[in-house]
Amino acid sequence: MFRPRRLAFTMRTREMLLCAAGSIFNDLSKYMFSFSLLFLMEVVELSAVDTGLIILIGQIVDALTSVISGYLGDMVNIPVLSQKIGMRKSWHLLATVFMGIVVPLCINRCILCGGRHQTWLPTVYYGFLFSLYNMCFSVVEINHLAFITTSAVSVEELTDLSAIRFAMFIELY
Repeated sequence: MFRPRRLAFTMRTREMLLCAAGSIFNDLSKYMFSFSLLFLMEVVELSAVDTGLIILIGQIVDALTSVISGYLGDMVNIPVLSQKIGMRKSWHLLATVFMGIVVPLCINRCILCGGRHQTWLPTVYYGFLFSLYNMCFSVVEINHLAFITTSAVSVEELTDLSAIRFAMFIELY
């Protein structure tokens, strides 16, 4: 027999789990980039100054993007996606797709360098990719956290969503 009350509980539980799992890729890529200094200096063989400059550029872009990420999620429509899944979810999805493209490029050798021994080209290449990565990271993180606060019905549910999110990441780690 069909029980609507049971279905509502199941749908809410599913929504809570999906919301909690929504930034697993973001969290994994955040911790994956803790090795970026080692990668850039040992694998790509950039100097410490160039590596520091790349990380600095990425952090500055992250700081600037963090300021406008909330505004984008609250006020700016993405034409097709925003009508179907909402503004915050559409920005979250779009930035996640871009991160899925940028992350593999960041952890590979410079495609444009092609064996040429130019000192500036890898710095510009990785600086651009790390800037894109930090922009996407900021948009995903801020919109996901804003989505958690707006989808929670009570303070207890907000706490549950945050705890499930962090517990899912700890399990993966």
